[in-house]
Amino acid sequence: MRYLLLALFFGSSLAYAQAPFKPYHLQTVFDGWVKESEQSHELDPNALKKAEAKRQALVKGSTDASAVYNYGRALHLALQPGLTLPNRSYNDLTNGTKHLAMRAEAAYRYAIQADPDFGRANIMMGMLYNQTNRHVTAIPYLEKGLQLPQGSNDWMIAASEFLKAGIYTQRYGQPEYDKVFAAFKSEVAKSPQGYYQSMLKLYGKFYK
Repeated sequence: MRYLLLALFFGSSLAYAQAPFKPYHLQTVFDGWVKESEQSHELDPNALKKAEAKRQALVKGSTDASAVYNYGRALHLALQPGLTLPNRSYNDLTNGTKHLAMRAEAAYRYAIQADPDFGRANIMMGMLYNQTNRHVTAIPYLEKGLQLPQGSNDWMIAASEFLKAGIYTQRYGQPEYDKVFAAFKSEVAKSPQGYYQSMLKLYGKFYK
């Protein structure tokens, strides 16, 4: 009986082990997404080179959560020209860009499943959801990022994205959001930076 229980235990543990992460299914399909995204100027060619190097390292599959996260982040950064286009929504982007964003999302999800307390992966997932018009979905990931030390670079990104999600979901005025805004305002005052200063002015129109 003891050996049977041990077999069941180890069998169960193996069943929940993560399979290696692979960044795509078919090379030709992935290349097609890249081409479509590039032709629409929704992809940064230089950033794509960095993402491609990290992708090639994962081609054979990897269970290293940090390596998978780094690939997702590199791909996410390469997509910034499309994801931050003014006066255009996510729905206006090419299917190639949308599919590549989904691959970045899959990489973040893999890293978070491997380590739920992976702060940066949670923050970047929240940012990606914000940039793809899924603001409600972004919030719990950003809340995870807010558990990092207040005032750190990671915390500042998490706070900024959390407040942004709050605006889009009309949650400004709720105590937890006003609390984060007050902390964010305090940190910007300590070391004002151009980007966060401008975001503070925007958020100040909604939060007290």
